[in-house]
Amino acid sequence: GTQQSEIAGAELWAYDGVNWAQAITGGFGDPTNAVASALAVLDGSLYIGTQNGYSGAQIWAHNGISATQVVSNGLADAFNVYVLSLVTFDGHLYAGTLNGAYPVAEGAEVWRTANGVDWTRVMTGGFGDAANIAVSALAVMSDTLYAGTQNQATGAEVWRTRDGLTWEPVLVGGF
Repeated sequence: GTQQSEIAGAELWAYDGVNWAQAITGGFGDPTNAVASALAVLDGSLYIGTQNGYSGAQIWAHNGISATQVVSNGLADAFNVYVLSLVTFDGHLYAGTLNGAYPVAEGAEVWRTANGVDWTRVMTGGFGDAANIAVSALAVMSDTLYAGTQNQATGAEVWRTRDGLTWEPVLVGGF
Protein backbone atom coordinates (compact mmCIF):
# COMPACT_ATOMS: atom_id res chain seq x y z
CA GLY A 1 0.00 0.00 0.00
CA THR A 2 0.94 3.63 -0.26
CA GLN A 3 0.89 6.27 2.41
CA GLN A 4 -0.83 9.52 1.70
CA SER A 5 -0.19 12.59 3.83
CA GLU A 6 -2.47 15.55 4.14
CA ILE A 7 -1.33 19.13 4.27
CA ALA A 8 -2.75 20.65 7.42
CA GLY A 9 -1.56 24.21 6.84
CA ALA A 10 0.19 26.70 9.09
CA GLU A 11 -1.02 27.48 12.58
CA LEU A 12 -0.76 30.56 14.78
CA TRP A 13 -0.61 30.16 18.55
CA ALA A 14 -1.07 32.91 21.14
CA TYR A 15 0.50 33.02 24.61
CA ASP A 16 -1.21 34.93 27.42
CA GLY A 17 1.68 34.62 29.86
CA VAL A 18 0.45 31.30 31.27
CA ASN A 19 -1.13 29.22 28.52
CA TRP A 20 -0.83 28.71 24.77
CA ALA A 21 -3.99 28.75 22.65
CA GLN A 22 -4.47 28.08 18.97
CA ALA A 23 -5.49 31.32 17.23
CA ILE A 24 -5.36 30.18 13.58
CA THR A 25 -5.49 26.68 12.10
CA GLY A 26 -5.54 25.15 8.64
CA GLY A 27 -3.26 27.68 6.93
CA PHE A 28 -5.68 30.59 7.39
CA GLY A 29 -8.34 28.62 5.53
CA ASP A 30 -5.90 27.55 2.81
CA PRO A 31 -3.92 24.42 3.76
CA THR A 32 -1.38 25.18 1.01
CA ASN A 33 -0.16 27.98 3.30
CA ALA A 34 2.25 25.41 4.69
CA VAL A 35 4.41 27.71 6.84
CA ALA A 36 3.90 30.92 8.80
CA SER A 37 7.39 32.16 7.98
CA ALA A 38 7.60 35.75 9.25
CA LEU A 39 5.98 37.95 11.90
CA ALA A 40 6.00 41.71 12.56
CA VAL A 41 3.75 44.35 14.12
CA LEU A 42 2.42 47.49 12.44
CA ASP A 43 -0.14 49.80 14.07
CA GLY A 44 -1.22 47.21 16.66
CA SER A 45 -1.79 44.34 14.23
CA LEU A 46 0.40 41.27 13.90
CA TYR A 47 1.33 40.59 10.29
CA ILE A 48 2.09 37.02 9.27
CA GLY A 49 3.87 36.07 6.05
CA THR A 50 3.31 32.59 4.63
CA GLN A 51 4.94 30.09 2.32
CA ASN A 52 2.66 28.91 -0.45
CA GLY A 53 4.22 27.10 -3.39
CA TYR A 54 0.87 26.66 -5.12
CA SER A 55 -0.48 30.17 -5.53
CA GLY A 56 2.25 32.43 -4.11
CA ALA A 57 2.95 33.74 -0.63
CA GLN A 58 0.31 35.52 1.40
CA ILE A 59 0.34 38.09 4.21
CA TRP A 60 -2.31 38.18 6.90
CA ALA A 61 -3.09 40.83 9.53
CA HIS A 62 -4.24 39.56 12.94
CA ASN A 63 -5.87 42.08 15.27
CA GLY A 64 -5.92 39.77 18.30
CA ILE A 65 -9.34 38.35 17.42
CA SER A 66 -9.34 37.43 13.75
CA ALA A 67 -7.07 37.45 10.70
CA THR A 68 -7.62 39.30 7.43
CA GLN A 69 -5.73 38.54 4.26
CA VAL A 70 -3.91 41.66 3.01
CA VAL A 71 -1.71 40.04 0.33
CA SER A 72 -2.37 37.14 -2.02
CA ASN A 73 -0.66 35.56 -5.04
CA GLY A 74 2.88 36.39 -3.96
CA LEU A 75 2.47 40.17 -4.05
CA ALA A 76 1.36 40.13 -7.71
CA ASP A 77 4.03 37.54 -8.60
CA ALA A 78 3.17 33.88 -7.88
CA PHE A 79 6.91 33.06 -8.02
CA ASN A 80 7.20 34.89 -4.69
CA VAL A 81 6.48 31.65 -2.84
CA TYR A 82 7.75 32.75 0.60
CA VAL A 83 7.52 35.90 2.64
CA LEU A 84 10.64 35.05 4.63
CA SER A 85 11.10 38.31 6.51
CA LEU A 86 8.97 41.13 7.87
CA VAL A 87 10.09 44.20 9.80
CA THR A 88 8.76 47.65 10.67
CA PHE A 89 10.99 50.57 9.71
CA ASP A 90 10.28 54.30 9.56
CA GLY A 91 6.49 53.94 9.60
CA HIS A 92 6.35 51.14 7.03
CA LEU A 93 6.11 47.36 7.17
CA TYR A 94 8.67 45.70 4.87
CA ALA A 95 8.37 42.18 3.43
CA GLY A 96 11.26 40.21 1.92
CA THR A 97 10.44 37.37 -0.47
CA LEU A 98 11.91 34.21 -1.92
CA ASN A 99 11.30 34.35 -5.66
CA GLY A 100 11.66 31.13 -7.61
CA ALA A 101 14.56 28.72 -7.23
CA TYR A 102 18.13 29.07 -8.39
CA PRO A 103 19.19 28.77 -11.21
CA VAL A 104 15.74 29.63 -12.62
CA ALA A 105 14.77 32.69 -10.60
CA GLU A 106 13.86 36.31 -11.08
CA GLY A 107 15.52 37.35 -7.83
CA ALA A 108 14.15 38.28 -4.44
CA GLU A 109 11.92 41.29 -3.87
CA VAL A 110 11.25 43.74 -1.05
CA TRP A 111 7.81 45.29 -0.65
CA ARG A 112 6.48 47.85 1.82
CA THR A 113 3.23 49.30 3.11
CA ALA A 114 2.32 52.18 5.40
CA ASN A 115 -1.24 51.00 6.08
CA GLY A 116 -1.08 47.19 5.73
CA VAL A 117 -3.26 47.19 2.61
CA ASP A 118 -1.49 49.13 -0.16
CA TRP A 119 1.87 47.51 -1.01
CA THR A 120 4.67 48.92 -3.17
CA ARG A 121 7.69 47.05 -4.51
CA VAL A 122 10.87 48.85 -3.38
CA MET A 123 13.43 46.31 -4.66
CA THR A 124 13.20 43.71 -7.41
CA GLY A 125 15.51 41.32 -9.23
CA GLY A 126 17.60 40.35 -6.22
CA PHE A 127 19.42 43.70 -5.96
CA GLY A 128 20.50 43.26 -9.58
CA ASP A 129 21.50 39.60 -9.20
CA ALA A 130 18.75 37.02 -9.83
CA ALA A 131 20.84 34.47 -7.87
CA ASN A 132 19.83 36.46 -4.75
CA ILE A 133 16.68 34.36 -4.63
CA ALA A 134 15.62 35.32 -1.10
CA VAL A 135 15.67 38.22 1.32
CA SER A 136 15.93 35.85 4.25
CA ALA A 137 16.44 38.53 6.91
CA LEU A 138 15.40 42.13 7.47
CA ALA A 139 16.66 44.05 10.52
CA VAL A 140 16.78 47.63 11.72
CA MET A 141 19.72 49.25 13.45
CA SER A 142 19.61 52.96 14.27
CA ASP A 143 18.25 54.73 11.19
CA THR A 144 19.11 51.96 8.73
CA LEU A 145 17.24 48.94 7.35
CA TYR A 146 19.40 45.93 6.46
CA ALA A 147 18.50 43.05 4.14
CA GLY A 148 20.36 39.74 4.05
CA THR A 149 20.08 37.51 0.99
CA GLN A 150 20.38 33.85 0.10
CA ASN A 151 22.66 33.40 -2.91
CA GLN A 152 23.77 29.86 -3.75
CA ALA A 153 25.88 30.99 -6.73
CA THR A 154 28.24 33.61 -5.26
CA GLY A 155 27.39 33.74 -1.55
CA ALA A 156 25.12 35.72 0.73
CA GLU A 157 24.84 39.48 0.45
CA VAL A 158 23.88 42.28 2.84
CA TRP A 159 22.27 45.50 1.60
CA ARG A 160 21.09 48.61 3.43
CA THR A 161 18.81 51.60 2.99
CA ARG A 162 18.12 54.71 5.01
CA ASP A 163 15.11 55.92 3.03
CA GLY A 164 13.51 52.53 2.24
CA LEU A 165 13.94 53.03 -1.50
CA THR A 166 17.64 53.43 -2.33
CA TRP A 167 19.74 50.35 -1.51
CA GLU A 168 23.52 50.04 -1.28
CA PRO A 169 25.67 46.92 -0.79
CA VAL A 170 27.41 46.27 2.52
CA LEU A 171 28.65 42.76 1.69
CA VAL A 172 28.68 40.85 -1.60
CA GLY A 173 30.15 37.47 -2.48
CA GLY A 174 29.56 35.91 0.93
CA PHE A 175 31.90 36.06 3.89
